[in-house]
Amino acid sequence: LHLDAGRKFYSIDNLRKIIDAAAGAHLNQLELYFSDHQGLRFALDDMTVTASGRTYDLSGAPGDGFGEEGNNPDGTGKYHTESDMDGLLAYARERGVEIVPAMGVPGHLGAVLMQPDAEHLRYPGSRGSVDITRGEGRDFALALLGKYVDYFASRGCRYFNFCADEFANDLGQHRMGYEMIYANGDYRRHFVPFFNAAADLIRARGMVPRCFNDGVYYNEDDEGVAFEGVEVCYWVHGWEGYRLASAAYLASKGLRLINADSTYYWVLGKNEWPDGPEKIRGYDPEVFNGCAGRTEAAGAMFCIWCDMADSDGPDEGTAVVGKTAPIISLFGQTLDEKC
Repeated sequence: LHLDAGRKFYSIDNLRKIIDAAAGAHLNQLELYFSDHQGLRFALDDMTVTASGRTYDLSGAPGDGFGEEGNNPDGTGKYHTESDMDGLLAYARERGVEIVPAMGVPGHLGAVLMQPDAEHLRYPGSRGSVDITRGEGRDFALALLGKYVDYFASRGCRYFNFCADEFANDLGQHRMGYEMIYANGDYRRHFVPFFNAAADLIRARGMVPRCFNDGVYYNEDDEGVAFEGVEVCYWVHGWEGYRLASAAYLASKGLRLINADSTYYWVLGKNEWPDGPEKIRGYDPEVFNGCAGRTEAAGAMFCIWCDMADSDGPDEGTAVVGKTAPIISLFGQTLDEKC
């Protein structure tokens, strides 16, 4: 189960209810996404980051970030502390659910990059993606990632999803960011080395790196690039102007794939399944979004996203918990029957 608890703040009580729902559905992991443009919802005790000889004060980052294209923060301004997270991790262990932390880099970092210390680190033309073409931006993103990886590794977590999806989608021209950096050369020159450095950082802390599939062998181009040792959460095959590699292609490269098919996303304020939760019955873990045939899956993932975080107001996730409980249950039943 993947929960977007970055855009929208969830109380500890509601996060425990989500963990209970996952455990009741026989799901073994909760991937907890805690940062996006609309909010950074988990603060370390020390929110300074040192990179390239400079120390950045990010103490103002936790809480609400900025809205984009009608997707606004929830207005709570709230976030969790290390003490809160320590308690949540302990509760999840008691319920037999493993927490997988998730934080987007080098994109989806708007709540961080709106801080005065960090605004100059934005990729040109983007509000929420780090400029990985400059050493200062690259080093900052890796140092920030490293602080959170260190925390979760020290608490016994075995996986970390650094996402690596939808880089610089706000560049304009009605084109997705990966298509643009593939065309201008930044994909091969800068993104691929950054991706592998981030994955290496996570592995060096004894954790398994995860990501979404967007930038992995973009356009099925493997000339001079390689992605190894990552688990890929495959959410979409792309569309015209967004030429993502197929699941079969990624599998042929030896990558483990988790089926996170966006067809079955539950999205607050956009796609809340008004026709009922039975839609999940159509999920098949070996049929990947937009891809022909069947591909072996290493795992299955149901995603709850909160793009329009203010849709239910500042209710700290209460409505989402109630709306998604029957879908989570059916997802577990569907996997029990099909796996």
